[in-house]
Amino acid sequence: NYIRSSVNSIEKRKFFGQNAVVKGGRQLDIDKSIGNLIADDIPAVVQDEVSAILRARFNAGEQAPSVGVRWAKDFIYLSTLANPKSAITQLGDLGMSAIVNGNKNSIASVLKTKVATIEDLGLDDIAAEMQSVSGLSKILNFSLKYTGFKAMDRLGKETLINSSLRKAKQMVKSKTGEAALRNKYGKVFGDEYDNFVADLKADKMTDNVKYYMFNELSDVQPITLSEMPRYYLENPNGRVFYALKSFTLKQLDVMKRRIYDQWKAGNKKQALKNATAYVTIMSAANTGADQLKNIIQGREVRLENIPDEMVFNVLKMFGGSEYLYNNYISKGKLGEAAIETVAPPLDLI
Repeated sequence: NYIRSSVNSIEKRKFFGQNAVVKGGRQLDIDKSIGNLIADDIPAVVQDEVSAILRARFNAGEQAPSVGVRWAKDFIYLSTLANPKSAITQLGDLGMSAIVNGNKNSIASVLKTKVATIEDLGLDDIAAEMQSVSGLSKILNFSLKYTGFKAMDRLGKETLINSSLRKAKQMVKSKTGEAALRNKYGKVFGDEYDNFVADLKADKMTDNVKYYMFNELSDVQPITLSEMPRYYLENPNGRVFYALKSFTLKQLDVMKRRIYDQWKAGNKKQALKNATAYVTIMSAANTGADQLKNIIQGREVRLENIPDEMVFNVLKMFGGSEYLYNNYISKGKLGEAAIETVAPPLDLI
């Protein structure tokens, strides 16, 4: 806890740079620091919005929820994730790697020796909402480790970052590819962009390369507080409502960026291509994981049931499930279905 707190304080100070305001000789005054940063670097038209986002991230976002809420969240995760079946479900994450970086890069990243690990990126937790290391969280972390959930999560994360690295190395080999990479990451790296490209061409594992992989993973998984919804950050005790939903919300965000935003920008062909890839690859990956669970449990695998299961896995992308369909949607109980989707699974407690 002390090391995490120290690193967090140091990096916040570096983030605000010369705009940082220190009070009492050592404590960072977040509100005044944000005010200075906004005044110096942010256009007036978006200052209010950026200010609200930064305050959510650095003020309420770093406040811990009450003990009761922490215990409730941990118990929900213990009841739902800490078992081998949920671990196998994580294999569906491999589909996201294929969508983002292509089948070839993803398969190679699964089968071949991985160049990068999650330790290279300073990661250990599954998601930002599981970063507590006290109380029931200790039991949760132990359970997630020994039921195989963390191993499967690690496989998904490392497959994505390694396939992203493979893709970037291929892109810098051509002018077209390098132009596309610059379009996405030129402003992110700023003056360091040329060094980043040089590192890729020289096959070096530098901080710039690790930063690139961290960004690629952050695009599809809620691994930091900055990737969590604003209302999650602003309402510490309301975070129990996001239990088991942060990954679904991140998937919806990915779909919005890759499908809706592309369509709105006029790239309709690319939007349709992305939508087709998302629905087919993710549903196929998740259905494959379901069949593996059936085999392990001794259940019969019937080929005629697979199309229906793929449809239900498409429903899961939007926070739904077969249970939700059978018990609510098929009976016309759409209002109850919406409530069941949004409400936290407190009935487990």
